[in-house]
Amino acid sequence: AKNKYKAMTEDDEKIGVEVLSLEREDGTSQDYMITNQIKYKGTEYLALLPYYNDIDEVKKHFGEENKVVFMKLSQENGQEVLEDIDDENEYAMVAQLFEK
Repeated sequence: AKNKYKAMTEDDEKIGVEVLSLEREDGTSQDYMITNQIKYKGTEYLALLPYYNDIDEVKKHFGEENKVVFMKLSQENGQEVLEDIDDENEYAMVAQLFEK
């Protein structure tokens, strides 16, 4: 089963980034900032980094290696939905696109 996330966007005016709050199927959520967006062969892909807007969260995760997450943007019932990229070859191709 593919993981699908409702993409709720908010703008953090203080630093001027677009932040997505991804709610997981288990009810927990994580904020990510969009670092880049690419359209390739008709599909939109996003590069996301974990985002912490409160100092306690920043301290808690300080020193961790924040990995870029690549996700696919699609439409479901008229709403934008982010999906994990499950195919390893597709994920590697998307990673290469964002490196350029």
